[in-house]
Amino acid sequence: MTPLLAVRGLGKSFSGNVVLSDLDFAVHAGEVQALVGENGAGKSTLIKVLGGVYQPDRGELLVEGEPTRLRSPRDALARGIVVIQQELSLAPHLSAEENIFLGHFPTTRFGTVARGEMRRRAAELLDSLSIEIDPSVPVGRLSIAQQQMVEIAKAISLQAKVLVLDEPTAVLDEKRVATLFALVARLKAQGLGIVFISHHLEEVFRICDRVTVLRDGRKTGEAPIGEIDQEWLVARMIGRDFPAHARQARRFGKPALELRGLSRRGEFEDVSFAVHEGEIVGLAGLVGAGRTEVARAIVGLARPSAGTIRLHGQDVRIDDPGKAARLGISYLTEDRKAQGLLP
Repeated sequence: MTPLLAVRGLGKSFSGNVVLSDLDFAVHAGEVQALVGENGAGKSTLIKVLGGVYQPDRGELLVEGEPTRLRSPRDALARGIVVIQQELSLAPHLSAEENIFLGHFPTTRFGTVARGEMRRRAAELLDSLSIEIDPSVPVGRLSIAQQQMVEIAKAISLQAKVLVLDEPTAVLDEKRVATLFALVARLKAQGLGIVFISHHLEEVFRICDRVTVLRDGRKTGEAPIGEIDQEWLVARMIGRDFPAHARQARRFGKPALELRGLSRRGEFEDVSFAVHEGEIVGLAGLVGAGRTEVARAIVGLARPSAGTIRLHGQDVRIDDPGKAARLGISYLTEDRKAQGLLP
């Protein structure tokens, strides 16, 4: 069967540095093809070649068996290749329906946006994908998971044939991952070819049909998911067998950060824990459980209504992130693009 999208003998270099070398890769209709590899393996470069951002130095790209040169992302979209990046590319002040049809609005005979038609088509599209979102709501007011669904609806509105999902589950909890995977299964049943990139290997085995492994810009393995295990995958990612992890007893230093009865009215109540020197503490819970709110209170983005914070054995009052930084506390926010950087 002819693949929807394939590359043969693909090569790409930057300033003499070889990033992709003699790479073969393909995705078929009705298939979820995993693309895995460590950071720096070449996944992002391959995605940008498939999406028309980069042009290859060597090799060929074929769309439905036809040799094709994608000179821009617009060319890729015209051929039905849609890439959904980990950092979403929505306009937060526009509604979900406006984002879905941005660049190809339905118009009246006067050339203005046919808003009634746009809303009807957006509602039908969201309903067909079982996405429960009010199309009139600005996407800036939606959760990250809901924004991702809008991105996928936008891709389908563009008559996507190949959908590339770049780490789509990175900021989702288990419930929303399940919702996303159910949507991916429906798209697969409709005949789309899907490229799925993830560092969570258990997700690869859960949803994908086939996997391609990259290391240092080269393909080191390809196989149907049913014929491999996680050890096979990891060995080809890192170039050697990976021994089973053995938990070892560790010794930690003094408490570096302590929360005692920390509360913020309406968000979280009576939270107490300690983080020792040399220790990693996980803070887990479902969306809405208060994890982010606790983190924001620690760094002074929100003021607690009760409780204390101790740093290296001393009570501290942190009124703003600047003071937290001066005390040596850094915060890597959940939404890095909107809240963590000034691009």
